[in-house]
Amino acid sequence: MEVHGAVAAFFPVAKTAVTEEKETRVLNKAFRVDDSFLERGDAAKLYEFEGLWAPFWCPACAAVYCIAHWTVVPEYDEGFFDCSQGFCPKGHKRLIED
Repeated sequence: MEVHGAVAAFFPVAKTAVTEEKETRVLNKAFRVDDSFLERGDAAKLYEFEGLWAPFWCPACAAVYCIAHWTVVPEYDEGFFDCSQGFCPKGHKRLIED
């Protein structure tokens, strides 16, 4: 792999080819991400890391619900989609799409 121009000048490490796995490890370390919760299927940790990545998780119930059990209410601002609020089967409200 050859890298030229500004990328090579400012990011000399870019000259070295890396595997996708190594790149992921480096980025996770740089951003202090422990993605082991993904491998474990830990919805609570995924929600804690980034709530919008776990729209199926209700933190109030500490439970996962499929889309058929959520009531999704889209919200619009001046005619344009803004976000969606979700209500779990027990009525807890949370932002599920932004």
